[in-house]
Amino acid sequence: MADFKAAIIGCGGRANCHAGGFQDVEDTDLVAVADLDKERADAFAEKYSAQVYYDAEKMLDEVKPDIVSIVTREHPRRKLTVMCAEAGVKGIIAEKPMARTLAEAYEMVEKCEEKNCVLTVCQQMRFCTEFIQAREILSGDEIGRPYFMRATCYGALMEQGPHMIDMILYVIGDRKVVSVMAQVDEVEKSHDMVHPCPVFTVGYLKLDDDTRVVIESGRTFPKIPEIDSLWLQKRLEALGTEGMMDVVVANYCKVLSTKKLGWQVTESSIDDWNAATPRFIEELCQVLRSGGEHRNGGRESLAGFEIITALYQSVLSKSAVELPVDRNITPLEEIVPEQ
Repeated sequence: MADFKAAIIGCGGRANCHAGGFQDVEDTDLVAVADLDKERADAFAEKYSAQVYYDAEKMLDEVKPDIVSIVTREHPRRKLTVMCAEAGVKGIIAEKPMARTLAEAYEMVEKCEEKNCVLTVCQQMRFCTEFIQAREILSGDEIGRPYFMRATCYGALMEQGPHMIDMILYVIGDRKVVSVMAQVDEVEKSHDMVHPCPVFTVGYLKLDDDTRVVIESGRTFPKIPEIDSLWLQKRLEALGTEGMMDVVVANYCKVLSTKKLGWQVTESSIDDWNAATPRFIEELCQVLRSGGEHRNGGRESLAGFEIITALYQSVLSKSAVELPVDRNITPLEEIVPEQ
């Protein structure tokens, strides 16, 4: 029998990855799912042989799951996270973006800390082999001292952007970003996005060691020609005093260094990408069992979401924005008013 009962709130397409992850991990048993849409909930529950609910609060009360994945749009994420923490859930896996506003993200983190609930955000690229290797390279001396980086992704800043920002933070060892600047395009199409936001963002990040990072996030990003899948178009490049590094999710980590002849290539694959979610869940189970910190913990994810908020604040102020920022600012809501 599995050590942890798991449940899912929100039975859309993305929830299949969470359900598959729970099925792949021996320590977890997916026992219940909940969705306001009865037809969708019924179909999802049947597919994964789970008990079905149409009310998340009732599910929490009756099933008392140990782990809950919250796979909804961002608007209800804060309320559902607080509900789970107060219901005694031990571990939460929130989808990205972790919230709609920075104040909501802070409330999620602080409530879970108060209730001794492990909050994580499913930015699972920290469990991809190519990015683990990239982190080791940048923490060593293979390319010397990194001084410039560039990151790109197809999804908008509130879609795949959280993955991209978290990818940057992970490979630099979760060092501090001290200031940002940004500009956006196609604001008029914001409500066409799954998570309403400008279609394209270009940004500039300054790290605490003066390393600079350029980001490009959205539909008009520079596509990697040899990769067909748009959603796997996530790339990170780094220049150092002794070489360079190029990493593409589910494809490769390449290094060119003065210390070795030619490009050193470690290939990855879609199988490794698919394995990232089970690895994420396995680490959560380990933390719940033995203590410690999850690499996608609430505080790490909050740091990334604060950067996204600061980027949008820079768009409003038309100037660089220093971090930390006031948790109560809502720049995205000003750029993209609710319909």
